[in-house]
Amino acid sequence: NAEYMGIGVGTTIVTRHPILMLLSRLVLLTLVAGAFALYDFEKSDVVDLTSDNWHLVENSDHLWLVEFYAPWCGHCKNFAPVYDGIASKFKNIVHVGAVNGDESQDLLKQFGVQSFPTLKAFPANRTVNPYTKKSAKIPIDFKGPMTAKGVAEFAMSHQPSWVEPFTFSQLPNAKLPTAILFSEKTEVSSMLKAISSEFKGRMLITQAKRQEKDVVTEFGITSFPALVVVPTNGGPSAAIKYSGNIKYPEIVAFLSQYAAEKPEPATDTFEVGSELVIDLTPETFERDVEGAQDPWIVVYVDNNHPVKNLGKFAMPIEGQTNVGRVNCGQHASLCKGLPELPVVQVYGYGEDAKSSVLQTFKADEEGLKDAKTVAADSYPMNNVAVLKGKALDNFFQVTLQTKSRAAILFFVDKDAIPSSAKTLGAKFRGKATVGVFVKPDEETRTRFGVQTLPYVMALFPNLSEAAEGGAVQFSAAPFDPKRMGGFHFANVNMFVTQVVESLIRQTATTEQPEDDEGDATRFQSAAQPTGPIPEITKSNFDELCGGKNGLCAIALLDGSNRESETFQKHLELLKDIRKRKSPSPFHFSWLDAACQTSFLEHFGIPGTDAPTLLVLATKRNRFVRLVGKFDDAGLSTFTGGVLTGRIATNPIASFPTPEHDDCSVVHQPALPEEEDASDLLAEILAEEKARKKALQEELERERAAEAERKKSAGKKGKKGKKGKKHDDL
Repeated sequence: NAEYMGIGVGTTIVTRHPILMLLSRLVLLTLVAGAFALYDFEKSDVVDLTSDNWHLVENSDHLWLVEFYAPWCGHCKNFAPVYDGIASKFKNIVHVGAVNGDESQDLLKQFGVQSFPTLKAFPANRTVNPYTKKSAKIPIDFKGPMTAKGVAEFAMSHQPSWVEPFTFSQLPNAKLPTAILFSEKTEVSSMLKAISSEFKGRMLITQAKRQEKDVVTEFGITSFPALVVVPTNGGPSAAIKYSGNIKYPEIVAFLSQYAAEKPEPATDTFEVGSELVIDLTPETFERDVEGAQDPWIVVYVDNNHPVKNLGKFAMPIEGQTNVGRVNCGQHASLCKGLPELPVVQVYGYGEDAKSSVLQTFKADEEGLKDAKTVAADSYPMNNVAVLKGKALDNFFQVTLQTKSRAAILFFVDKDAIPSSAKTLGAKFRGKATVGVFVKPDEETRTRFGVQTLPYVMALFPNLSEAAEGGAVQFSAAPFDPKRMGGFHFANVNMFVTQVVESLIRQTATTEQPEDDEGDATRFQSAAQPTGPIPEITKSNFDELCGGKNGLCAIALLDGSNRESETFQKHLELLKDIRKRKSPSPFHFSWLDAACQTSFLEHFGIPGTDAPTLLVLATKRNRFVRLVGKFDDAGLSTFTGGVLTGRIATNPIASFPTPEHDDCSVVHQPALPEEEDASDLLAEILAEEKARKKALQEELERERAAEAERKKSAGKKGKKGKKGKKHDDL
């Protein structure tokens, strides 16, 4: 409005405009609330999560829903009542937490949070990264609407379940007590799923349906729902009946009396990577440090001057620099002449370098960082080639003379040669070549398919496929930082080691076929069956895979929506590959990755990696998974590589069996027996509606007050004019 324009500098405005009055109060509330967290954690069911108590999520057998927020974020403030309501309504069913991004920057970085609010689900299972060999919970990003209904359905769709259908055969051989819920419902409730998480490994949680007359009669059940516990190796006559309410806390209290002992919970005292820090004595110092080729970083401490998080410090440099610790209170002879503790000393690369200390630093964050740089820089430069133009031809000629015939290429945007390249050059000397492109031009980047810097790739020859004129063709395997854990040396080293060692085995196989242990062509080829691609389940795994002499190729697909266009396209793609590969040793099938999660865990594959392909050689206890896209080109290249031996398989002690026969039960997003989904969501949506109604009523009151004020001001204005005319006279 014009009445609010033309305001000069220093002008103070007092307004009664209803919208501006309401906004002024909201701004005031925002300024006051901005200094505090969005949740009253003492009263709320939302857990305040920080770096110090993140073990609550990592060590939990339950699903966690975690919001990353900032107190100043407007969208976070709007979402807070909704999230608070979800935590209350789904208490015990899903664990709900919130991370203040302003106070826990390390968690934001760890999980790649770039905006607020961000919502992630942390599943019950931990996944082992086959490259880093570390296990962690792989978060699932929420991409739906930030509404009560959207978030609740997201959480329910990822809730884990260890509930099994009850059978009498479970009782005689049970190693744990068995709980049986007799229910009129055919689906498994979310509350029972949560109970199965709570008692995982301590009690077998099962469900029997009312229609199963023999079970119902044997246990004497006359009303539903009903709950009984059968002690280990007991039978129906030993069953203990529960007489309380069907409520989570009461049921847990009852079952806890009969469950196996709960293991001591992990605490935040565990230090990640602690196994990488070597506690040194005078004897081991002489043997391991002074006699080593690789650099060492040695931290000197005593009981009064400890250094925390050394394991975390050691993890990214594993394989590049050894990390040791000396307790000067116990081994004073190693600490003579040292400055004030704690301190860190660096011993460089090469046995000759161990005769003297390269440098000494104070063992604080900055000192440890400097020590890491000095240790890495001690690797020699003479094992790395700086690549330009014609130097490439000579470089690849040298590459073909190495054991693996592989080249490891670094593409960097800085003038300095990365220490990772120098380290790998020294470690793989004679096995592979290492080259660096410093600030590569556009032509070079296009030639090698480099889009972002830094970039690391392995090149290896296809000796069976020569170009015109006899030139050797090279294949490429890029380092994927998202899947392999970022550009830390430990991760790059793991990638290079796997590529080089695999190629060395294959080269030896080509030269000496009689010693081959992984030649896929040894398997007998057979014509492939026609018809649908079969689904692998608990009951048919041995039939479809276990007894086959060939290779069992299992497509890992998300089977939660089997009617979807995407799912059907994946099956059609698999049928096309099967047809083109026939005859071959491959036996194609598919497995529901969203259901058979324990099966995937044995191979270090998270369910979120679907779609992908897993190949099993069950007769020889070996496996390999697809690395690349689940498309026609990716599957053809991968299966061809496995068949010819270019892609090596991995050993496994034994093969697991899928845990479910009927995945439709697992995919049911059911809610607690005493309340179904519509009831809980209706309550949350009603609360949202009430908040909006209250805000609307507040606006209406302000408008009415403003109308009354204008009406009153108009009457006063008329009286004022008359009075002024009288004074002039």
